[in-house]
Amino acid sequence: MAFATTLFVLSLYELNTRHVNEANGVLGLSLFTGGLATFMAGMWHFPRGNGYGAAVFTMYGSFWMSYGLFIIPGTGIAGAYTPGEFRSAIGIYFMAWMMVTIILGIASIRRHITWILFFIFLTATYLFFGVSNFSTRSGLPKAAGAFGIITSLIAYYHALSKLLEGDYAPFGLPLGRIGPAQRY
Repeated sequence: MAFATTLFVLSLYELNTRHVNEANGVLGLSLFTGGLATFMAGMWHFPRGNGYGAAVFTMYGSFWMSYGLFIIPGTGIAGAYTPGEFRSAIGIYFMAWMMVTIILGIASIRRHITWILFFIFLTATYLFFGVSNFSTRSGLPKAAGAFGIITSLIAYYHALSKLLEGDYAPFGLPLGRIGPAQRY
């Protein structure tokens, strides 16, 4: 849910919701909710013996914390570039995370359909975020925002499904398991 919430807000900004179009408002979420909380979830998967969950959550927690550094004015990262160079640097950053997402997506193929959909849509989200920073076409950030919203909704669904597991849940949500049950 931490990853989904941070991506949801960033995606709304990309869609210029309520005329907000600067990502700075997502800084707190990026560093603490999507960043630290997701990173910690990854660390908690290690002692449980879940290397897959540890890799996924640790990597994406690191993504959000490092993204937060890009948008903190005091780091001097943005100031080290011309505006065009900074957009290219952010574009390259998102393209690199698209590659990480493809690799993690391939590792998810035998898990369940929800994870597969998450990685497909997250790959497209990163692609559009990256390309929108390389181009001046106004529709590309909107596409990034739209794919980010869909990705967030898939992640929220997955989180709710996991929260509803157990004997005391009033109902359950299917994940579309492909292989044997996993511990994540």
